[in-house]
Amino acid sequence: MQFDARFCEQNRMIVLEESAGQLVIGTVQESDRTARDRISRIVSNLKPGSKVSYRRLDEGEFLFRVSELCASGKNGKNGRAQEHRIFPPEFVAPFLKKIRTLVGIPYYTAAQETATARSAKRDGFEISGIDTGSDIVTALNSILTRAKDSRASDIHIERDHDSTTIRLRIDGELVRLRSLDGDAGKALTNRIKLISNLDTLESRRPQDGRFTITAGGKLCDIRVSAVPCSGGESVALRFLETDSSGIDLSALGFGEKAFRLLEGLPRMRSGLVLVTGPTGSGKTTTLSALVKLCSPSKRKVISIEDPVEYKIPGVVQVQTHGGLGLTFAELLKRIVRQDPDVLMIGEIRDDETAEQAVRAAMTGHLVFATMHARSVSRAAERLQSFGIDGRTAAGAVCAVIGQRLVRSGDAGRIPLAEIALEKNGITETVLSFKEEIARCLAEKSATRGQLEEVFGEAI
Repeated sequence: MQFDARFCEQNRMIVLEESAGQLVIGTVQESDRTARDRISRIVSNLKPGSKVSYRRLDEGEFLFRVSELCASGKNGKNGRAQEHRIFPPEFVAPFLKKIRTLVGIPYYTAAQETATARSAKRDGFEISGIDTGSDIVTALNSILTRAKDSRASDIHIERDHDSTTIRLRIDGELVRLRSLDGDAGKALTNRIKLISNLDTLESRRPQDGRFTITAGGKLCDIRVSAVPCSGGESVALRFLETDSSGIDLSALGFGEKAFRLLEGLPRMRSGLVLVTGPTGSGKTTTLSALVKLCSPSKRKVISIEDPVEYKIPGVVQVQTHGGLGLTFAELLKRIVRQDPDVLMIGEIRDDETAEQAVRAAMTGHLVFATMHARSVSRAAERLQSFGIDGRTAAGAVCAVIGQRLVRSGDAGRIPLAEIALEKNGITETVLSFKEEIARCLAEKSATRGQLEEVFGEAI
């Protein structure tokens, strides 16, 4: 037996196991006595002598179970519809439902469709709900919920002809979540494209989009990238936290010495502060935390980002748009005319952006920027590769921060930093990775193996 969709959604319950003498029910929250008594009566009438037991589920696991039941409940043996489907057939017109489910669109009346579209555009959709008209919608909700519960930074949906693999990036590592058949994978991809305002009929060209979800009463933006591959399409979803409360420098996990050095940087009046490190090392988060300390209520602070990942109160945040010619370099030229005190550049990636950033730093602006460099000592070489001569770079750069993220047990990942500050025209390292590694080993905040994994060498 199985509860119908409305009962599942209202009571957050689902049947997990059923045997001759026992029924195991999964529940997200403590169910009231009335609901339990009602279930006991139903079970005793259907199966006299059976006992009912309960198992606690988190929200993500509950939705995961619901989506699995939706998928497996389509057809039974010999292609016959099973009686324990999570959504009753009378909920929708079968023919229309079949067509709409192929592209992951739930069935609603015209009035409901309009209301839902307005709500989604304003607030994003709530990922904790069960959609009785489309198992694909419920499946996507379950994936997003599991990702949020697991503190995943990315979701990877990889189609390979007749199968689709879903993986989560948790603390820097990819973890397999589940697999879907070819049709379900295509429907899931189309659903994501639909809510991201992408072309569902285009699968031969890369597309970029984004959508918003509501989880636990909080909004979260998700950036979507769809790229064609040999087996179909590869879709990557990245969570972009819109809540700036989680980017306080004191809450990021830096060591005491690193934090003391970093918190002094926003008080500088001019110069270029570079944050370096490989992709996924937390550069943007650190940069945003530093900019947040620049007193935006008293100083004019403008950022140029691609994309805007954190909403920082008091900061004018500008999104790049390559299609309109709004590159980092072009926007930087315009923004210096806005009388800014502090500038934040999401990434220095070309000669023109580097030249504009250095010029702004040397004309009285405090400029924060990320840049890919293997170490703090090689930041000057990287600037020279962008056409900035060594003397000019030395006159502009006031601090360079190198950053890595290392796994640290239940705390997720913590940042390690090497920091160099300008003194008398010379950039001098005041905190090295060797000191940070020694601190982590002494404090037992990370193991030797975890540190070696990050730095790629024996420690």
